[in-house]
Amino acid sequence: MEKHTDVFNKLVKNDSDLIGYIAYSLYKRQKIEYLQNKAEQGKPVTDDTRKDFSAFSCTSSQIDLLRHQAENLLMETVGNIASEEMEQKEQEMLSNYKKDIREIAEDVLQKKVPGPVKTVVLNVASALIFSLLLGIIVFLFNTSEKATLEKTNDLLDKVEQKISAPTLAPSDSIKTVPICTKESR
Repeated sequence: MEKHTDVFNKLVKNDSDLIGYIAYSLYKRQKIEYLQNKAEQGKPVTDDTRKDFSAFSCTSSQIDLLRHQAENLLMETVGNIASEEMEQKEQEMLSNYKKDIREIAEDVLQKKVPGPVKTVVLNVASALIFSLLLGIIVFLFNTSEKATLEKTNDLLDKVEQKISAPTLAPSDSIKTVPICTKESR
């Protein structure tokens, strides 16, 4: 029969295994729900009931499923955070552009620039506005949910590679090579 710590050790591979810790919390949530359902059904919750659940949870397919669910939950959370941050930056950028354009327009109107110059300035301002809107559309297209998920996956892969990358042993360090000088020739 599996022990409580066996489930933890199968889900969490090392101290920096964030996905493992999330998977373990998902396991604990499932265990609580399972035991509450048994109690609500009027069935006694015994040590054997707990052990049976833990034994089932320690199967390789359940371990893989919990880790997969944890990975998806982490990716979704990171994607949501990234989306919120991008929306905030987009709003700041749009607000700054509107402010700049208003200031330019006010300067032009207050100085009572002659007709042709005023027209040119207004045309430039409208071109800037069009460019801004086009830039926002391109930005939104490039940061769609699909792009965000792909970028999140890439980021998680890089983090996972960095975490699992072996560290250099002393024998793997860079060795010095003598350099030829005029005297040694």
